[in-house]
Amino acid sequence: MNHLSRDHRVEIESFLSQHKAFCLSTISVENQVSSAPLYYVHDDFLKLYFCSDETAEHSVNLVLHKNVAASIYREGHTFSEINGLQMKGQCEVLTETSKVRDLYINKFNELSENETMLKRFDALKMYCFKVNWLRWIKMEAGKPTRVESFL
Repeated sequence: MNHLSRDHRVEIESFLSQHKAFCLSTISVENQVSSAPLYYVHDDFLKLYFCSDETAEHSVNLVLHKNVAASIYREGHTFSEINGLQMKGQCEVLTETSKVRDLYINKFNELSENETMLKRFDALKMYCFKVNWLRWIKMEAGKPTRVESFL
């Protein structure tokens, strides 16, 4: 297991800022794995926030199983272009949401420009995904950088 250097932290922070969606995998009551693409925002290093309807499959799954896995990647067309994060951690429902709401409005400008969309957004539950393990993969000039770290 590699130590996460300051340079890797800066790269990962930049990567998180450049992307808007991640794929969250949860476990159902029947022990079945399910994945869903979700929009996210972040603040502290590897503290991601997302919102969802409480009746969505992943939201229902999070009531029973807080442990999740997620990935964010830049789509490439060849093996030498893949860059991304694989993460594991826990999710929890947020009770204080004003800070996260502001982060969403700053990242997704259309929320502040569309009253109907903002009302639907405000009706959603907000969650915090606290990452406790990651794998960072970055390909440059056909050479991979691969870092795994517990946080």
